Amino acid sequence: MLDYLYKSFRFLPIAPGVLKSGLETYLSEQRAWCESADFSALFPFKELELPQDFFLQKVMHCDGVDYLTGPRFLNGNIESPYIELAASSGPLTSKAAEQIFKLWEPLQAKHIRVLRPAKEKGKGIRDQGFYACSLPAKATRDHSFESCPDNLVLKKAVMSDLQWCLNTLDVSYQEAYRRMPQLKDRLSPTDKDYLQELIEMDSVMIIMQGQTKVGLMAYEESLREFIQAYWMIEKAILPDYQGQHLSSKAQMLLCQQLTHDTEDRVLIGHIDNDNIPSIKTAEQGGRERILDYVFLSREDVV
Repeated sequence: MLDYLYKSFRFLPIAPGVLKSGLETYLSEQRAWCESADFSALFPFKELELPQDFFLQKVMHCDGVDYLTGPRFLNGNIESPYIELAASSGPLTSKAAEQIFKLWEPLQAKHIRVLRPAKEKGKGIRDQGFYACSLPAKATRDHSFESCPDNLVLKKAVMSDLQWCLNTLDVSYQEAYRRMPQLKDRLSPTDKDYLQELIEMDSVMIIMQGQTKVGLMAYEESLREFIQAYWMIEKAILPDYQGQHLSSKAQMLLCQQLTHDTEDRVLIGHIDNDNIPSIKTAEQGGRERILDYVFLSREDVV
């Protein structure tokens, strides 16, 4: 599986050694979930009246190809099951898809979710897109961009800013729910404990316009899925200051500040396909869609 995954995702703007190491870690975790009672205990086996071990991930073999699959529920909704194609050693064929659906038949899932390059054409319903931009090395850092024309600067949040940050997220998300009610069950702000951890790691930036706090950004340097990168966790502008492209400009400013000594490092985050404002902000800030999570029905796999 490792060789096929590496071949499939080597186009990503990540150093080859970093990508391969991330894939090895990812595969190790996904395979461990084939035997982990702690993993299967996370699922609603009692509510669905299924054995707990049914929810262990499974490897299915078809025509010489291995498919590592697992159960999932969209946004934790017990009525919205789907099957995750976590990894494989070859492409998903219609025959393999049919066998995967049969393997997980008690789940009554109607879709298999796959991760594929954004430029790859194909059927299916897009779930989330991964938006990324390469970060400049120290030698190429553009010092002229350390302050924006809008007089924007980024200030590291400290623990005394925690409550302001929580209030800002709450107000911003409520405004987002008002504008996009369809996302209310799919988007939620970072909780207090995690936000506190990010502040302690100096990974929360308050967006300042002059002396006024207008929003915040939070990020984390970590391995997620199989990508070692700076991951965008939060990006919020207070409603009174929205519509001025401050978020995208602050994102570009953050990219200039996240300099590094090595090549092929990225700022990345995934965005719900229906969250049009966040997608526009990411693109205006220099990030492009490089990967998609896509839901495939039986009819979509040919």
